[in-house]
Amino acid sequence: MTANNKKDPETPYIITDAVTVVPEQEQYQPTAASAPPLRNAPVIVFQYSRNPMNLDQCPHCHQPTRTRIVSYPSFITWISVVFTFIIFWPLFWLPLVLESTKHTDHFCSKCGAKIGDIGAYKDCCVSTRH
Repeated sequence: MTANNKKDPETPYIITDAVTVVPEQEQYQPTAASAPPLRNAPVIVFQYSRNPMNLDQCPHCHQPTRTRIVSYPSFITWISVVFTFIIFWPLFWLPLVLESTKHTDHFCSKCGAKIGDIGAYKDCCVSTRH
């Protein structure tokens, strides 16, 4: 070690003050054992569709419900209309009538709270198994 508290590459020690020398291996490093334990809380993950869904429990009112959906054109839908108009103008209206090109919101039919949503084009090329 040098006197100006610089670490030499061949020694595994760090000078912390004028009296104490602590090896690098003994310095505190957080580990998984020192982290607080995770609780086994249930996580509810829904895979929303473009159609109304039956839910066992609404996350807000905790009642069994069938969702009410609202679909509307988003900014991405309007961009698609412009690109379709530029490429082939007779079909520019197509993104406005296809459900997969619009944004869809799911609402609880009992309390009216928003439960989830699907963005435009999020499920256009995905096949799901039932």
